[in-house]
Amino acid sequence: MATTTVANPDRDVDHPGQPAGPCVLVLFGAAGDLTKRKLIPALFNLVKANLLSDNFAIVGVSVDDLTVEAFRNQVSEFLPANESDSDDVEWFRRRLFYERGDFADPNTFSKLQERLSAVDIEQHTESNYLFYLATAPKFLGKLFSS
Repeated sequence: MATTTVANPDRDVDHPGQPAGPCVLVLFGAAGDLTKRKLIPALFNLVKANLLSDNFAIVGVSVDDLTVEAFRNQVSEFLPANESDSDDVEWFRRRLFYERGDFADPNTFSKLQERLSAVDIEQHTESNYLFYLATAPKFLGKLFSS
């Protein structure tokens, strides 16, 4: 039996796409393995494809005691070695911020709110937030059981 394939005109269009609108990606578990192996490389690919707005930022949240500069350096290590001096890396680094925090500590969320307000002003992200939980379920159990 012969099969017929029908072309989807939306898929056949070769267009580069449009950058997403202003946004802060709040990345819980920012110092973890999932972030290192998958999320940062994927986000950097979006940078190279010009699919992130100039009004984009990442606020990493993790229990690790890091400064913003230390977080930027750590994230840079997650990127391909051949990209280390590129303009894309510098563009990406300028949009990285960090807040130390623990789900069990209510102060984490107050400090995060302050950080997000500051990032909104600096990066003009219009208070658009996307929250991503790159954390093991065991860390969230206490959060949802109360």
